[in-house]
Amino acid sequence: MQDGASYGYDEERRYGSGSLHVLSRPTLRMALRVPDSIDRIMKYGELIVEGNALLVDYSELSDDLAVRAMDYLSGVAYAVDATETEITINVILYMPRGAETIKG
Repeated sequence: MQDGASYGYDEERRYGSGSLHVLSRPTLRMALRVPDSIDRIMKYGELIVEGNALLVDYSELSDDLAVRAMDYLSGVAYAVDATETEITINVILYMPRGAETIKG
């Protein structure tokens, strides 16, 4: 079976033959951000809450501010059941619930 299609078994029972339904593909929106101040982090949290993927490069922030920003966005991600994946020590990917990151 191809991705994006489903075979309708209920219709087969009713009509004696199967039918093919094309399903709409979900849209994943991703934001890429490099904050230069802690003030922008709350807006980034809103992106996660809205169900967007977010890739943040914290390298422009001082170490202390980067830790505070990471802690805040980790809390937001936890609250909405999003996942976070460390790409590098300064780059974190936040993915909405149901979206997968394929590694390798």
